[in-house]
Amino acid sequence: MKLRQSAIRPWPLFLVLLPLVGCAAEPVAEEPPVLEAGEAESLPVPFTAEQIRDEWTPGLTLVLHFNFPDRQEWQRWTVVGADSEGAQIEYQALDAQGQPAAPPQRAPSSWGDLRDHALFPAAEARRERGSRQTVLGELEGWLYTVHDPQAETMTEFFFADELPGAPVWFESRSGEQIILTVQQIARQHLAGSPADGPETAPAPG
Repeated sequence: MKLRQSAIRPWPLFLVLLPLVGCAAEPVAEEPPVLEAGEAESLPVPFTAEQIRDEWTPGLTLVLHFNFPDRQEWQRWTVVGADSEGAQIEYQALDAQGQPAAPPQRAPSSWGDLRDHALFPAAEARRERGSRQTVLGELEGWLYTVHDPQAETMTEFFFADELPGAPVWFESRSGEQIILTVQQIARQHLAGSPADGPETAPAPG
């Protein structure tokens, strides 16, 4: 059974729940300065722009599962191009059998932008080291807990040390209600080629 088609959610929305916005590539920016305790406006990011650039090479493919209270969705993200400035990422909506459910969309992002999607205000967030059992295995990394006072939500993001880039899991709550859980359910490098049908289809659920 095919799920209801929805707009592709690229990495910016995956982290801050915003609509798809293509942004022009920018050179890799210098890392934000690490300020003394009590002076920092934002928490340190889990990865540098260079770490993300080294990992997000053409052919990197992720499959993500989105679990809403009333439905489930899947997406496949594939890096189809990359250079010193940024990456071109293709976002493909999938059905429950792992087949394309809509035409793919592509959007560019600079390495600095991809790093800064995990830049959270220190006044409304905290982070701690931890490990987590995920679909991709037992992983060590950083857990960020972020309060959004405008949306009145609390969201936890888990970034795995060995998998630079987007969080491997996140969950957003409004009060006691879970409104969205997202997790990476497959991740692999496809020899630098954005294959049409990588073996990363989600299991029906």
